[in-house]
Amino acid sequence: MQKTFLNIGCGRQHITGFVNMDIVKPYDRKLDARKGLPFPECSVDGIYSEHFFEHLTQAEGLGFLRECRRVLKPGGVVRIAMPDLDDLVRRYTSEDWRGDGDMFKLGFDWVENRCEMMNIAMREWGHKHVYNEEELVRIARYAGLEPIGRCRHGCSDIPELAGRETRNSSKLIMEFTLPARSSESRPLVSVLIPAYRADYFRQALTSALSQTYSHLEIIVCDDSANNSIESMTRELAQQDGRVTYIRNQPPQGGLGNYLNCFARANGEFIKFLNDDDVLEPNCIEKMLNVFAAHPGVTLVTSKRVLIDSRGERLPDLPATQRLCREDSELDGISCANALIAGQINFLGEPSTAMFRKIDLAWVKPHFMSIGGLIGIGAGDVAMWLNLLGRGNGYYIAEPLSYFRLHEQQRQQDPAIQQQGQQTWRKFIFQGRRLGLMPHLLVWGIRSRSAGSNVWRTMQIVTSPLFLIQLRGYFRIAKERYLRRG
Repeated sequence: MQKTFLNIGCGRQHITGFVNMDIVKPYDRKLDARKGLPFPECSVDGIYSEHFFEHLTQAEGLGFLRECRRVLKPGGVVRIAMPDLDDLVRRYTSEDWRGDGDMFKLGFDWVENRCEMMNIAMREWGHKHVYNEEELVRIARYAGLEPIGRCRHGCSDIPELAGRETRNSSKLIMEFTLPARSSESRPLVSVLIPAYRADYFRQALTSALSQTYSHLEIIVCDDSANNSIESMTRELAQQDGRVTYIRNQPPQGGLGNYLNCFARANGEFIKFLNDDDVLEPNCIEKMLNVFAAHPGVTLVTSKRVLIDSRGERLPDLPATQRLCREDSELDGISCANALIAGQINFLGEPSTAMFRKIDLAWVKPHFMSIGGLIGIGAGDVAMWLNLLGRGNGYYIAEPLSYFRLHEQQRQQDPAIQQQGQQTWRKFIFQGRRLGLMPHLLVWGIRSRSAGSNVWRTMQIVTSPLFLIQLRGYFRIAKERYLRRG
């Protein structure tokens, strides 16, 4: 079978046997890479670009890499060759700072000083974002690609990608591929219970023990002030060896407890369960089936049911209304865009969803942050945004969890609610910067129902707070623009 390789931003450096693509002639096929790659999912064996990626903004670069991830076949490789910011900094401090830079071949016969050299290298020829290895790996991971490694000039284990560099200033050359997905038929799932209140804990733990999928570890991290949770856990653990109890010493607080649970998880998949929520017996089994059938999905969630302190059903809130009438795959970026623009967490709380640990373990300073923003009051949304940047979501229309509303919840604390509103506003900035919010005033989600290849757009409910926060976004953006001017 004939392989498909792409040469993106080819200029005049065409590669025989590749589809050579650029926005200006000569090219085999015209391409504005900011608008996506015109190839079906899982149809491309390899993608090459030299001195192209630095011509994109960070958000545009993330969009391009996400398109690479979408079209790559399993085992496919992306190879990027570009200037290296670390090399520029070394040159800046070197006595031989003029060196052999391309600038002396591309219109600059003389450069006066180091500062001019640095600015030329970073800003001329349409450069918009210059990378070093550390930053390129970080951005690739935000897009859902994993590094194979750094390469020497012209060297690659992929014959089609070897010997391709033509520019002496291609100092940063890296190859990336899709994340490794386990082929185990029965992967381990870590059910993580960040516990601090005993009132409903037994129901939560019992619902975890009652799952139809049995290959679980159930980790209880206890942040409570007494031994009630410990007593219940040890009682049930005597009957089931899958349960592990950990007393937090000292108490970690809400966020710290989540982080402690996550750090101790050994499973490929993570299923949080808050100590006042309940899972349906088939919850984990159904979600694992989705992951097995859809390798490009990084987040699985479902309809959840609101219950009160007595376990009685409550009417839906806007956030808990059924998102789709039938099980559907959700395009990651349009879903993230809708989540931020709508300012409503329609994907659910931590107990509602499941994901692979590898897809969040790389996030710094921790998995409940995004782009350096700590998701105070909305840490679950920060998780969902990170995951949707790396792949698609999937919504199961059947209710698989119960979210309890009661007066003792941390979410009822006015201070936490206020912090949460501030975090939601900051998501707009992070979303724009990280390519998760390409459309400020569009919040439809592209989705396709189970068994269909046809994508359609559905609208979601929008919080009135968004228009207020959007006005604030434009005000701050205007102030920043005026300061720069």
